[in-house]
Amino acid sequence: MNIHPNYSSQTFGCKLNTISVIESTTGHLLKQGNDTERIKLIKEVLELKELNLETLKNNPMGGFLCLISSGKILLNKNPRFAKIINNITQIIENDNHGEKTNEVVHKIVRKYGKEIDLKV
Repeated sequence: MNIHPNYSSQTFGCKLNTISVIESTTGHLLKQGNDTERIKLIKEVLELKELNLETLKNNPMGGFLCLISSGKILLNKNPRFAKIINNITQIIENDNHGEKTNEVVHKIVRKYGKEIDLKV
């Protein structure tokens, strides 16, 4: 699997905030997520320059589209992670109050750490 926990010395590409990765791959913004980590993820995956990042801050829809595009790239380069994301996506669709979603996200963060190492 192309995912390494924090204690591993081997690396695949770059360490990304786990919650931001979940947000980008599911297309669902979570309460635990924050804009700074989302922007870092977009910057790493899409290799954007600072000038382009400023434009994203002014256009929220563009930022969201870049976040989702980053998620698609991550899933294509890390296919085994797609199974986890498919499960989360199904839970999000059926979870009206967000309680089950939060529980699953916390389990993933506990398992992989606050940062997850994926191919970019």
